[in-house]
Amino acid sequence: MTARLSRVSAALILLVAGATALPAQDGMIGFNFLRSNGATSLGAGDVAGYIPQANWNNVSAVGSTALGTNVRITSPVAGAIVDATGTSLAGVNVQFASATTWSANNSGTPDNALMSGYIDNNGSQQTTYVRLTGIPYDHYAVIAYMGSDGNGRTGTIAVPGYPALNVNYTTNTQPFTGYLEGSNVAILEGFTDSELLLFNHRGNNNTGLHAMQIVELTGPSSLPPPVQKGPAVLGAYYSFDDPSSLMADSRNLNNGTVQGAATQGAGRFGAGSLQLANLGAVNDQFGQVAAPTVDVKPTDTLAVSVWVSRGEAADHEVVSLGDHYGLRITAAGGIHFFEDVTAVGDAWSGSTTGNLIPSDGTWHHIVAQKALTGDYFEVWVDGQLYERGAGVLHYEPRPVDYTGLGSNLVVGKHGVGASLGFAGQIDELRIFSGVLTPDQIQSLYTNNVVPEPSTWALAATALGFIAMRVRRRRA
Repeated sequence: MTARLSRVSAALILLVAGATALPAQDGMIGFNFLRSNGATSLGAGDVAGYIPQANWNNVSAVGSTALGTNVRITSPVAGAIVDATGTSLAGVNVQFASATTWSANNSGTPDNALMSGYIDNNGSQQTTYVRLTGIPYDHYAVIAYMGSDGNGRTGTIAVPGYPALNVNYTTNTQPFTGYLEGSNVAILEGFTDSELLLFNHRGNNNTGLHAMQIVELTGPSSLPPPVQKGPAVLGAYYSFDDPSSLMADSRNLNNGTVQGAATQGAGRFGAGSLQLANLGAVNDQFGQVAAPTVDVKPTDTLAVSVWVSRGEAADHEVVSLGDHYGLRITAAGGIHFFEDVTAVGDAWSGSTTGNLIPSDGTWHHIVAQKALTGDYFEVWVDGQLYERGAGVLHYEPRPVDYTGLGSNLVVGKHGVGASLGFAGQIDELRIFSGVLTPDQIQSLYTNNVVPEPSTWALAATALGFIAMRVRRRRA
């Protein structure tokens, strides 16, 4: 077993000084993103990268788009992640999304192949993301490989919670002539969490993520813990189980009433749901809470969890508080989550996904939230993270302003005026101040329960840092 790197910078000094390429190392995981034709795959023995390694995980696209998980890994081991030695890593998972795939015209060497295919940020989706879970290293660095089929294009590599690590770049990979930090390579050092979410934001033109590498480090991290705005605190919960009081809040702070012919339908969980028949231009069936309390008026971070069953292919508002924030489903099934960020109500931030919620009467779980750092929105459907569509991830990070624009919490139509009436059923609506963790979202999806954090985790949050999960290490 070769010695692990003590610091990424130490390895770079060796390379810059002209030392021979480092051999493939234990403690390294690499992902090579391919164009949909798969022509830039690396062989298991091909050594490539700014810090060279073998056994790159070749990640294929789905048709012309880039959206997938471990099942999109084609080699060295189909459907599984391996490290630089070729050892399969059980429990390590990747999830990625971008609008499309493309390639630079680089070929002939393993490094050229690595810097050929990429998952692409184009005009319809401004951001690519890669999420890794189960990372088996206590301390590691991330190396991102950026580029495009044209030079001089700009973008930003970012990890939520670590604004100091954001890297702005200008591409120089067409043709590829070598690795250059700040141009086609970004090095982010000091991570300790077993989960990582990395974004590549588009700048002045289309750019992409060619590859991504995790390099184990020894010694303590020099980074502070990521910013955490606080755990999710339940503001209101509507189960719609009591037919005599469908809009009863379990906390008894924001009870409401039903309007029009809204009735109780069969529930996804429990005894009932809010059933609405706002077909065509009808918008008079909904639930309403007049003058709700601050418990459902988060100004910084917020999350909405709800089950829906659509019965019509039309634009539907699921819930909104005036025009300050809301969750909407488009006619085609896209999810639009928005918030007002100005006192005069002339600017909204938000995300719009691809078409995820059909109008066929099937139940689907949605979580939409302003995520951990206050710099991103997240949209989850049926326990999976989806961040797709125009302006989906990056937005203006300002608090919600509750001046004007309506003051009622409305379920089943837009919060101001008679429009966007929902046709179908709504169940298990929860509104939180703060954000939900992936484990909490999965629990809401599978069991309709929000797991409580451990006493130790609560104590850690009170001290201002995130309790780190127990990490697996290989023997």
